[in-house]
Amino acid sequence: MPCLFGLETEYAFTSSSEEPARRGTQLPRLMEMAGKHLVHLGGVRDPGFYLANGGRFYIDSGGHPEFATPECSDPWEAVRYAAAGDRILMDLLARWPETYPGEPAPILHKCNVDHGGRRATWGAHDSYMHKGCCGLLPDALIPHLITRILYSGAGGWNPRSRGLHFVLSPRASFMERAVSSESTQTRGIYHTKDEPLALGDIHRLHIIFGENLCSQTALWLKVGATALVVALLDSGIAPDISIPRPSAPAALRRIAGDPSLRAPISLADGRRLTAIQIQRAYLELAEKYARAPFMPSWAEAVCGKWRETLDRLEEDPSSMRRALDWGIKLDLYRARVESRGFDWSSLSIWSSVVGRVLKALEPTEYRGQSVSVEFVLGAQSPIPRTIRELTPMLARKRLDWSALRPFVDLRREMLEIDTRFGQLDARGIFRALETANVLEHRIAGVDPIDHAMHEPPLGGRAELRGRWIRELAPRSRMGLYCEWQGIWDLGERKVLDLSDPLGGPADWREMSPIENAGLEMDREFGSPLSSRLRERLAELRRARAARRRQAGMTRE
Repeated sequence: MPCLFGLETEYAFTSSSEEPARRGTQLPRLMEMAGKHLVHLGGVRDPGFYLANGGRFYIDSGGHPEFATPECSDPWEAVRYAAAGDRILMDLLARWPETYPGEPAPILHKCNVDHGGRRATWGAHDSYMHKGCCGLLPDALIPHLITRILYSGAGGWNPRSRGLHFVLSPRASFMERAVSSESTQTRGIYHTKDEPLALGDIHRLHIIFGENLCSQTALWLKVGATALVVALLDSGIAPDISIPRPSAPAALRRIAGDPSLRAPISLADGRRLTAIQIQRAYLELAEKYARAPFMPSWAEAVCGKWRETLDRLEEDPSSMRRALDWGIKLDLYRARVESRGFDWSSLSIWSSVVGRVLKALEPTEYRGQSVSVEFVLGAQSPIPRTIRELTPMLARKRLDWSALRPFVDLRREMLEIDTRFGQLDARGIFRALETANVLEHRIAGVDPIDHAMHEPPLGGRAELRGRWIRELAPRSRMGLYCEWQGIWDLGERKVLDLSDPLGGPADWREMSPIENAGLEMDREFGSPLSSRLRERLAELRRARAARRRQAGMTRE
């Protein structure tokens, strides 16, 4: 089976206005601008747009913009179309002043956690087409997912900490289970959702444990390596690596909290391996089978970069400080911390002190309230005993309370930098570093990104979807709707069946009565009855596909 995969990027959306209610008006306005300036067809059930490049732009259930790439067949395409999504949104934001004069444009961030107290998280999902016939998923995939953060971690500050604790993956703390069907709570490292968005014996592995990345190298490796691992597992080939499900979330957090990359985790058989050693086990299998018929033609290229990255990380993690998101951030944050007069090693001490102070405040009347450092340390302090107990410890570390206020200010500054790192405008920190030519993250072959903003990838149904959207969109009339699996023309009562993700025969045909009824109800009511009609329609399509296979009409 050919490799096909796609990426979804969830963007944090912030109003630049001081009025809290402004966000509620700016998000719909952004979608209005998208509807005006982007070549598109509307979705069948959801208020979003399918674009001429084969992708989709919409507002997700969490109230944030999201871009989904078209189906891609190699990691270069995946990075290219993810970057095209960024540029599409940046172009819309650039039009804001002329569309809404005098009103500050909203701000979009490619960040992963909310440091404002809501404990929210934005993800970057990756999906892979597979046969799903070997039964190795999910246990054989979980060790890869929790260790791929060596190169795919976004880096940043632990959102559960009241101090400053750097982690490879801020989103790791939101993964509460090894396996789960939930995507907004009790999230699992392995997500059991299996919505194929296609007919026949095709499955879609939907991975929600991923982070928004700015580095091309990090994203290219994440997609390329995971696609090879899925191809191996789909063929019944897996390394001798197993992590007990109950301990998987803790193992993930242990790896995420160790920028030295040397922390071992326990396997089911009693062995203790580092994340690099576990990644090498998957890599060695990928290298062994790189030329096998079930592997993609680009397997050797990915294996080469994969090995080079692991070698560099093992020898010296700081060697990737210009290439990987977490390495770039760590180098940036170290320099900023030292410029503020702090030793990096002192962050853990002050973080512990802040945690002790806030815990001591919980039984008092000031629990949950904002209190000043000066008040806590002053003569009227509600926790004098805690302050007295901590003073000798600080003295032993050659520290004193005079640095507490600077540390609190430093923390606020660090969280702001973390949020602004992936900001989609000229004030974005990653963008500024790239403009200054101090990074080494680009992957040859990813360009042309501008072309991908308007044109779909060649081959597969994404090309057909994009081509027909471009042709039909200028008609600008009601009754034309799109989904991943097809395009519907209610006026002509016809449907373009795109249920074959590989781009098999896709001809316009008359809509069946059950299709017509289900689609009408989707548009008007979104009722449970329409869902049952869709299920019945899927059964009819599967039966038709089976008849085609028997007649030798299926795509080889």
